Amino acid sequence: MIETVSPPTIPFRLRLLMRGFLFAAPFVLIGGVMWGGFRVWPLLSAQPAGPYSQSGLAPTTSLPDVNPENPDGYKLFQFHCANCHGAHGDGVGLAGLTPRARYFGYDKFKFVSTTNAAKTGGGMPTDDDIHGVLRRGIAGSPMPSFGHLPESQLRALAAQVRKFVRVEVIVARLKDIVKAKAMLSDEGFEEKSDWSPAALDKMRLMATKEVEAGLSFELPTPFPQSTPEAVARGKLVFEKAACVSCHGANGLGDGPQSKDAKFLNENGTKAVPRDLTAGLFKGGDSPHHIYLRVFLGIPGTPMPMSGLTVSQSDLIDLVHFVKSLDR
Repeated sequence: MIETVSPPTIPFRLRLLMRGFLFAAPFVLIGGVMWGGFRVWPLLSAQPAGPYSQSGLAPTTSLPDVNPENPDGYKLFQFHCANCHGAHGDGVGLAGLTPRARYFGYDKFKFVSTTNAAKTGGGMPTDDDIHGVLRRGIAGSPMPSFGHLPESQLRALAAQVRKFVRVEVIVARLKDIVKAKAMLSDEGFEEKSDWSPAALDKMRLMATKEVEAGLSFELPTPFPQSTPEAVARGKLVFEKAACVSCHGANGLGDGPQSKDAKFLNENGTKAVPRDLTAGLFKGGDSPHHIYLRVFLGIPGTPMPMSGLTVSQSDLIDLVHFVKSLDR
């Protein structure tokens, strides 16, 4: 005979307590969510918002007018750009990109049409350079095109970006470069000597020159038409100018340098040579844009300036070869 065992009897008071808990739990949960929302909301509302909502804009910032006569570049920047580039253009936005968005002035401008004061590469961009990046976006990156904006707003945004480029920001970058080099040396970093008054004065002079508009140069206009002969000559230039060391023999971005752990950008991030067959040219895909990138290099990256060592005719042929790789 099987003996049945009755379940233990739960005291009445305990049953009442359990029912009360189950009844109150949803209300406690809802209350906790609301309390957390009220706590977090002031933090979110203090940050600039993106283009889809008025919420989170700075107190003095309103949605930009569609066609204002004198658009406010700062308001436009807060509305369209601050989520990535930060409210002050320092690259620290809510989007939290990795690597971070450009810190204007601290990071060099990559896509320019000017040389720097020392004529060793790209310099400070023109208004048209910044305007062009805003209008095109940067292919293969989180930077979108703002070509849908009116021309007046694009110009106002470009002017605001330039305002973020200040001497003190460039000095901060130069100080960090000096510190990083000193830390790698046997002597190490010593602030009093490495950042001496004389050294800081020299940095400020360099920064003042860098802030000034770059030196423009003449582009071949109109750009010569591509021919099979030009492409064949360009392939020889591609090999002779050591482009293959980074971009690879077939332009796939798989050259020997790409596998070197020390192949870095100035900001310490891994440098990735462009796959020229992918058709994603960050600085623009027209022959003139590619010519500029080859002539001036890409500041802040290992891409060197070739305009002083390669003739114009060879550069033109090289551009035609690079364009021919686009599949």
